Amino acid sequence: MMPLHPLSANFLLSQWLPSHWANHSEGKRRAGVTPDPAGCRIARTIFVADGDKVARRYGMEDPASPYRFYWQQLRTKLGISKRLGVFKTHQAQDDREIHAPRQQGDRHHRAGARPPCGVQIGAIRATR
Repeated sequence: MMPLHPLSANFLLSQWLPSHWANHSEGKRRAGVTPDPAGCRIARTIFVADGDKVARRYGMEDPASPYRFYWQQLRTKLGISKRLGVFKTHQAQDDREIHAPRQQGDRHHRAGARPPCGVQIGAIRATR
């Protein structure tokens, strides 16, 4: 049997990642297993292009961007099911403040040239 690895969803704000690791670690300890951060996975939507301008346009700003389409669909579906909490910076945040995709995109996915994008990915990894 293959080991199961915890996975934090691509739409989860980075600020909530430490709670995922804390809960995972507690569960492992209760099961008598030493938690290992190497087994954790953090999903993120990443678009890397040869330049920041192209990456931002295609990944976030262009109305025809597949990323914008994805975030709009996700926001709509989670809104209908009253589950917008995953997009909120705090649980008391009003649902009307949750916009997709441009306003939320910067917090949920990365688009950029190779070197800066790598730095952003490292920063996300450091949150767990």
